[in-house]
Amino acid sequence: MKLTVAVITYNQAPFIRQTLYNVFAQQHAMEWEVLVGEDDSSDGTREIVRGIGDQHPGLMRVRLGSRKDIVFIGGKPTGRRNFIETIKSCSGEYIAYCEGDDYWISPDKLRRQAEMLDSNPSLSMVATDAWIEHDGERTLFSSLFIKKKAASYTLNDLLNGDFMPPTCSVMFRRSLLEFPDWLWGTPVGDVPLFALSARHGPIGWIDEPLAVYRIQPGGIFSKGKIPKGLQTSVKNARVHMQAVIGMYENIRLEIGSAFRADATRRIAQMHRDTAWLARSEGNAALMRRHAWQSLCESPRHHTVELVRLILRSALPLSVVETTAAAS
Repeated sequence: MKLTVAVITYNQAPFIRQTLYNVFAQQHAMEWEVLVGEDDSSDGTREIVRGIGDQHPGLMRVRLGSRKDIVFIGGKPTGRRNFIETIKSCSGEYIAYCEGDDYWISPDKLRRQAEMLDSNPSLSMVATDAWIEHDGERTLFSSLFIKKKAASYTLNDLLNGDFMPPTCSVMFRRSLLEFPDWLWGTPVGDVPLFALSARHGPIGWIDEPLAVYRIQPGGIFSKGKIPKGLQTSVKNARVHMQAVIGMYENIRLEIGSAFRADATRRIAQMHRDTAWLARSEGNAALMRRHAWQSLCESPRHHTVELVRLILRSALPLSVVETTAAAS
């Protein structure tokens, strides 16, 4: 089979119809299937998915999860098992991924991505631009999370923070996907898959918004780059950042030596950011620990002077910010 479209959903009854209808509106000539991982929703999502599946026999499969099997990360229930087991159950040479509250807006999205992978064997995956949709307004994903325009991006670009693909837009080569044990405990599941795939080759890029990433309030933190009003609390941001540091440490262990320097710089930067967050909380001990870790990870990093200022915690935060902005 050429392609599997993997859709992950839980309690997304208001959105799942649009997601699946737009999947079935795709125009291509590939042998394909649609696999929906439904995680035991309580709002009618499961019934909707089953009904749509009945309309497409032989084309759509439904994987039914159970809340009894939920994986807790940081003490909170997650959809990690649904995500991993659904992706593992895909049969296609290529896997296109979409969550149940996102949707595609171009009927030739899958065809164009598959053609890129067919004609460029070195590519590990292909992503497209997308709209970020929130409260009726749209923002281009690339304007927030991609620092330079290119036809393809490398793992170094991803580790440097210069590039991050919209998850709802990606198409993977199934043969390159890996699921290390630590993936079950990371704060997010998509970034490790991007990184572990991209160590085998570049990520192809289609510079057009062919999908829509729908943002819902709560639990989102990207240093002010997200739409106004969606930032989480300082404490939640700091806890999330600490978990992300652990994720990148695991990624660093998996990738080759050509990429480890960039991973180390990213980890040092995140320790620095966590130190700032801890300082905002008034947690001097935690601030010093992460500032010191930043120095230890990358002593020649361009933020060394900033970290030294943080270590001298007698300075008021306003003075530190002013000095950092001037440096």
